[in-house]
Amino acid sequence: MQNVSFDGVTGKVSFDEFGDATNKQLTVYSVKDGDWATVKSGTFTG
Repeated sequence: MQNVSFDGVTGKVSFDEFGDATNKQLTVYSVKDGDWATVKSGTFTG
């Protein structure tokens, strides 16, 4: 997978030597009154 790299709908898609995505953009959602609501969105740095 580490040689896979392409421009996708959400941006550049590529993987590291362990097969993990290099784009660490994450979004946490919750459900409020039956609708999805964004709680937090950001780049994972951990």
